[in-house]
Amino acid sequence: MQLPNPEEFQRAEASPSLKSIKTRTSEVCKVCSSVEAKYTCPRCALKTCSLQCCLRHKKETGCSGKRNLAAFVSRKDYDYFNFLSDYRLLEAVDRDNETRERQLSELRQSYRRPQPGQSKLAVLARSLGIDFRALSPLLKRARMNKTFISTSGDLSSTAPTIMWSLEFCLLPSSHPEGGPRTCLRDDLRWCDQLLCPLRILVHSCHPDWSMETIWRDRVTALSSVEQENLVTNKAPAGAVVSWLLSTPPSLNPADSSSSFFFYIQCDGGKQQPGRSGIYPKHEIFPSTALSEVLTYDSFVIHEFPTVWVSRTELPTTG
Repeated sequence: MQLPNPEEFQRAEASPSLKSIKTRTSEVCKVCSSVEAKYTCPRCALKTCSLQCCLRHKKETGCSGKRNLAAFVSRKDYDYFNFLSDYRLLEAVDRDNETRERQLSELRQSYRRPQPGQSKLAVLARSLGIDFRALSPLLKRARMNKTFISTSGDLSSTAPTIMWSLEFCLLPSSHPEGGPRTCLRDDLRWCDQLLCPLRILVHSCHPDWSMETIWRDRVTALSSVEQENLVTNKAPAGAVVSWLLSTPPSLNPADSSSSFFFYIQCDGGKQQPGRSGIYPKHEIFPSTALSEVLTYDSFVIHEFPTVWVSRTELPTTG
């Protein structure tokens, strides 16, 4: 019987098989923990075995899967690939800065330069006795405005007419009557923070039309989908329909479909020391023409007129 060579025995112990090496160096998928990992996430270096596990990892952890271009790299690990990555990152930042500067320059130019037709609109409105104030084109209210000057084919027979955009602020019917939030006190300024109105915007309103006509043709006669498209502020779906169909507690249900009260808020001049601002409020009758509303004393038109609408008649004191 031949004994094994001690040197071969030691060599076999010192050199494990390829299978054992593969078993020690391979890693298991960190998501399913059952299959050998094949892929590494560029963002967090998590090991995964398939696309399904990779998508599951992104969903559960919120990982973007994109390499962090600004991640720290030690000096000994910094190579040519890292150099190119940093160079391309700086180039991208430089391009973004140039684009941003160009956009800001264009915005400044548009702010200084009046919009087409804005000057003519302001001159015509002031010639009619309307206190019209044009706002910066950067503001949302100016972008929403679709007021325009309408002229007929025969310029010698008909004067130009301003077709107005008109904003209705629908006051919530849940406010108690006589409460300080919905009253006609001159020292109380109506605003969104105080009243939380539902704002809708209608267009192409002729100045000779009455408030009742504008309200009927531009709001109540529309379909529910068209009514919801009038909303300009954040509101839940069906807010306009719900407001129109709501019946205040003090109102007879038989009259709920025809009971709407219109108000405007004016500016009472400069605030005096020691006194609060003055904001006179006036009720507008449904038969009043829009042209009369626009020329009301101290009623300032910021791009387009704003009319407040309530389901109940508001008291004069709070």
